Amino acid sequence: MEKNDRKEFNFRDIEKKWQYRWGADFYKPKGKGKKYMITFPYPYLNGAAHLGHVYTLFRVDVLARFKRMQGFDVLFPQGFHATGEPLLGAIERLRKGDVVQINTFKESGVSDHDMEKFKENPLYAAQFWKNRWIIDLQNAGVSIDWSRTFMTATPHYNKFIEWQYLTLKKKGLIVKGTHPVVWCAHDQSPTGDHDRLEGEGAYPIHHTLLKFQAEFLSERAEGIPVYLIASTLRPETLYGATNLWIDENNEYVMVAIDREIWIVSQGASEKLMDQNKDVKQIGKIYGNELIGNKVANPVTNSAVPILPAKFIDMDKGTGIVMSVPAHAPYDWMAVKELLSNSGELERFGLTQNDLQPIKVINSEGSGDNPAGEMCSKFGINSLEQKDLIEKATKELYAKEFYQGTILINYGKYGGMSVEKSKDKLVADFIKGNIADVLWEISEKVVCRCTTVCHVKILKDQWFLKYSDKKWKAAAKKHISSMTVLPEEARNNLLATIDWLEDKACARKSGLGTKLPWDNEWIVETLSDSTIYNALYTIYHIINESKITPEQLTSEVFDFVFTGKKSTSLKKSKIKPALLKKMQSEFVRWYPVDMRISGKDLIQNHFAFYVLHHIALFNKKCWPRGIGVNGHIQVEGEKMSKSKGNILILKNLVDEHGSDLVRITAVSSGEGLDDSNWSARDLQAYRFRIEFLLELAGKIKTMKPSAGKNQDAWLLSELQTIVNETTENYEKLLLRSASSFSLFRAYNAIKWYIRRCGSLESANRTAIEKFLSEIVKLNSPLAPHMMEEAWHLMGNRNYVSQEKMPLYDKKYVNTYSEKAEEFLKAILKDVDHVKKIVAKKIPNPKAVSIFIAKTVTFKDKKEKAMQLSILNEAFPFLEQELSMKVSIVDSDKSTDVKADKASPEKPGLIIE
Repeated sequence: MEKNDRKEFNFRDIEKKWQYRWGADFYKPKGKGKKYMITFPYPYLNGAAHLGHVYTLFRVDVLARFKRMQGFDVLFPQGFHATGEPLLGAIERLRKGDVVQINTFKESGVSDHDMEKFKENPLYAAQFWKNRWIIDLQNAGVSIDWSRTFMTATPHYNKFIEWQYLTLKKKGLIVKGTHPVVWCAHDQSPTGDHDRLEGEGAYPIHHTLLKFQAEFLSERAEGIPVYLIASTLRPETLYGATNLWIDENNEYVMVAIDREIWIVSQGASEKLMDQNKDVKQIGKIYGNELIGNKVANPVTNSAVPILPAKFIDMDKGTGIVMSVPAHAPYDWMAVKELLSNSGELERFGLTQNDLQPIKVINSEGSGDNPAGEMCSKFGINSLEQKDLIEKATKELYAKEFYQGTILINYGKYGGMSVEKSKDKLVADFIKGNIADVLWEISEKVVCRCTTVCHVKILKDQWFLKYSDKKWKAAAKKHISSMTVLPEEARNNLLATIDWLEDKACARKSGLGTKLPWDNEWIVETLSDSTIYNALYTIYHIINESKITPEQLTSEVFDFVFTGKKSTSLKKSKIKPALLKKMQSEFVRWYPVDMRISGKDLIQNHFAFYVLHHIALFNKKCWPRGIGVNGHIQVEGEKMSKSKGNILILKNLVDEHGSDLVRITAVSSGEGLDDSNWSARDLQAYRFRIEFLLELAGKIKTMKPSAGKNQDAWLLSELQTIVNETTENYEKLLLRSASSFSLFRAYNAIKWYIRRCGSLESANRTAIEKFLSEIVKLNSPLAPHMMEEAWHLMGNRNYVSQEKMPLYDKKYVNTYSEKAEEFLKAILKDVDHVKKIVAKKIPNPKAVSIFIAKTVTFKDKKEKAMQLSILNEAFPFLEQELSMKVSIVDSDKSTDVKADKASPEKPGLIIE
């Protein structure tokens, strides 16, 4: 069955046939037996399903199918997310005529008519995308129980979230406070992770503002002290500042703050206004007016010059950078360039000695100039090597923060570790009025409305009290006992719990649930998506019984989810029997056994998911496991609208069929590393699946025959494939699973047929047993095609309802395994020798194979095996090699090859 002789199969037609036969209720759980609940975070309803979504979603489906075949009663539900800004942001861009957004919708199959409807009514758009997602996932054969589907930002869901937040507030885990938040000025709201176009996972960080007094501007300020304000993350290096860097071609502003005049960038002045500062802009000053003047270092009082730099980012910090060339690679490279230019030194009245590095921090292995040494390590010789400088900066900062100590000659901090002294040093600087604070975002954040965000300090805002030590401790203890796949994600999750602080949980705009005690605020996107898995357990009952939102009181949810009874329960007018049914459904399915998503959710959703379950449910209902994966690239590039390489699920399924998309996606990578979608890989999977389908169709024409060594080997090899595939399914290592279930299985069948001489000569009993198990093993990965193969073999039931194969020790045959490996090695060695002697013997006619002398074998049975398998496979060898074959026992030969033959490598003579 070579490629050019093979039958072609229409994958899409086959998939439609089996989807029709399975029907709508095929994946509804039975409600009895051992249960397994598995979930995938619900997607935002702002576009169609694409490869990035289904890379994870297909992994969930593979595990759900695998668990069903292991005998579990599996619940795999799916809801959809309309809360927050993602959908409204897309519609806003649509209203503005954003070409990228319009084209994105068009490529996803949205008509001009529907786009006009989107602009008029966001809820119409949400319902459109919900319906589209369901159709696309059904066409992809995802084994979801659709009877439990719901959408957020709807009346029923709002009542559920109201219960969640009222309960958290009663427990003291929602508080009013003043905190820095990521802020969108356009929406006038905090911007949560999932309300962002860019910067998911970014958070407010504390910058120190250092005041360098500028005496040369005192007259202009009429005697009021004037300071150039430098923003830094490393205030402990102030003692080593040699100069300030500014952008000489840009404009700065002079602002009055607390009877002082600060010089900062325009952007910094606006940020300070949102951070509890009384800021009044009194004038402007250009960078070139400042260049060459000197300011006073606030701790050493030494005069440091103001110099120009090309790397200044006016959107970061204050647009003024303190230069510490001994401890900052950027500063060292800029100083190094300046020192090499005598003209520039003369321009600013400087000498070589004026900018020499001043070491402040000592760490293991560091010399007089740690930054210079780090630049040498990374091979940096120019400021243009920004990526390398960034890496060098991060490495040096981490090393000095965790391992460094401040040199003894720097005041009371001398001899202290950087890590332990930093907070005290900053507090002292602020108390001494030489420093202040500016909150920045750890990386650029762009709201869904396209506004670039900044940090705002909010007063009287509602916060989730993630700083609560008891809550954190309980979460960490539980995470340590959960199943976490891969294991390395556990430490990432624990670290997230460690650094989590109080988080704004409400915003002023977007879709969602109003805070039940403060209707000005709407529960933000991530905060309303932490425990909704519980709603899956009862939503089908809510639908079937036509329970109204008004009936879903907090007392109802208390009873269903925690067993708490209340005299107010009767007010819901839900019949007691129905309430009991809802409670029993929740008890049946909770906790969630496995929840799978991308690695970007570790630092937000997964942490919140654990914390909220711990706060709201009994311990036996806390999550049992999470699975985490990387992202998927397309032909080695990150998917993005700008690159035009976002692959829409519907288009992929229409072109290739669902099973090929599924197996190519889930097998493209594993663990936390990003994976790669490759058209070449897809063809490799197609080839092997078609091979299995064609073989399945020929089983009925084959005949049983007497068992031979290759039969025993095939069934022994099957046990390895079953064992390895099963273990990899359990660990969510799906690339490894498919490498055994499909590729190794394909190679095994090919070798078996080759050993038999042809498929017609193969033993039906052996190959049917092998293929039946292989089809079952691959059913979670390619369910439609394996269903087709199963029926081509003559089976009447569904393979997806069969039991997953089990490792069977009785079929393990070490002798047959060694024998077949020995034969493969002989063929490989003969081929190698033929190439060596090709010039002397272009058309060899015979080969002699020398079995090593008995005394060279540690195990005499090993020699017996080699004499036996070579004799049994004699016709096979002659057919394969197209030469006369002679088997020679070295004990009975005087040929020089007899002495050179070894147990591992028989001697060969080609004639």
